[in-house]
Amino acid sequence: MKTLKTIVIALVLAFVAGSAFAAGSTDLTVQANVLGTCAFNAAAYTMDFGNLDPAAAVDTNASATLGFTCANGVNYTIDDISGARSMAGATDTLPYSIAAYANTGVGTGAADSVTLTGTVLAADYNLASGRAAEAYSETVTININP
Repeated sequence: MKTLKTIVIALVLAFVAGSAFAAGSTDLTVQANVLGTCAFNAAAYTMDFGNLDPAAAVDTNASATLGFTCANGVNYTIDDISGARSMAGATDTLPYSIAAYANTGVGTGAADSVTLTGTVLAADYNLASGRAAEAYSETVTININP
């Protein structure tokens, strides 16, 4: 019986020792996805036509350069706000226009910009126009989309 116990203990120890040294392998997949994003470099921009004198009216231009950055290789589109527009005053409106601009491209990961140019025509604010003497403004939301 003593011999049988010794054999059983030896077999158990051999099994445990063999299990402890068993090797195995697995694969680990490491991954990431860099998003194709774009963002303007400032929260807001201003196109300021300044003080317009109806007694000495001339076509007046103003511009605003919008800075933005898009991830490298991302095709982007900036909202097209070109064309006839109107600023509101307390009692009147003042027409203006924004010239066409390049609103598509491919990001490089570096800062980029687009310049918007606006015009207020002399005829829209001269003395004969009857336009009210007051402050005018319009807030236009512009999106950039990858």
